[in-house]
Amino acid sequence: MPAYKHAVGPALEKELTKVFITYQALDLINKQDIPPGCSFFRFFLFLKLKFLPDHSFERMSAPPPPDAATAYAATGVHHLFLLTVNAVLAAAIQGGYKDKVEFQRYDVPAAFLQRLLPVLFYGRLPSNLPAPYGSSYVKILRCIYGARVSNKIFDDDHTQLLLSLGYIQFEGDLRKFKITCPTDPTVFVIINTHVDDGGAILTWRSKYDETLQTLSDRYPGTLDSSAMDRYLGMGFHYNPDTGVMTASMKHSVIKILETFLTSDLPVQSTPYSMDLFDASTDLTPVDQPSNLRLVGMTIWLLKLRFEIQLAVIMACTHNAEPTQGDLVKGIRGQVLLS
Repeated sequence: MPAYKHAVGPALEKELTKVFITYQALDLINKQDIPPGCSFFRFFLFLKLKFLPDHSFERMSAPPPPDAATAYAATGVHHLFLLTVNAVLAAAIQGGYKDKVEFQRYDVPAAFLQRLLPVLFYGRLPSNLPAPYGSSYVKILRCIYGARVSNKIFDDDHTQLLLSLGYIQFEGDLRKFKITCPTDPTVFVIINTHVDDGGAILTWRSKYDETLQTLSDRYPGTLDSSAMDRYLGMGFHYNPDTGVMTASMKHSVIKILETFLTSDLPVQSTPYSMDLFDASTDLTPVDQPSNLRLVGMTIWLLKLRFEIQLAVIMACTHNAEPTQGDLVKGIRGQVLLS
């Protein structure tokens, strides 16, 4: 199975330049300059401005849920977002302003790198990076991707920025913010944040444009914003004539299938879901990270396909000693979902 790999050639040089020079997030130092008792990370991967410490693999592969309730909670942010979409569209259809509803999304490039760490951390880079970076020791100055504290630091900053613009934070869902025109309750902006990503439902375009400008000023760089065709791993299509919003996981499923090279699978009939519970016939051991990646990706798909909870939980029970049979079952499960 393919493993995560560094970028290569000019692409790698460009990313290293951003981290070390543009954002000055890391500083090369000598080993003897590292103070005793400090927080130290050994990095195993550099990919798309992300240095991943050796203990943060769970960011790519979700931990196995012990029960369906935990699996549901892990995807709650996406479920609540879809409930908000439904509620807004229902009100817009009833109120006769469905043609004014817009769906937008944005993300902040290199978001974490734009915030300073409150304390210094140190680390050692992977050995297979080009000189002078390979195996070098570094002082970590900014919120690099992969350090779990980075999420909270940027999320807090992102939240405070929206509050400063007059947005009200939802009490039952702290990732959701709303601002309403004081003279017309049907004119509003609702933003659902997910770390450095934002999904917006709006009828107040001028306020949303003002928000984007403030975000761009706060986080210098090219703010990526567009109509919401994809957000939180889901694809969206809105029909303003009917007020119908369609959400799909198809592109995510296809991406997973491409990652795991399904063309190498033997010819098979359309899989039957209960096949996933049968005992594995191929007991050849496989590397645990590959299986965790597939299971983690499947947990991600629970956002829209709650009926697969039991199958996902069953797959998680094989995380400790996965076999080739378990891996093939997981891939066939993705085929079933597609």
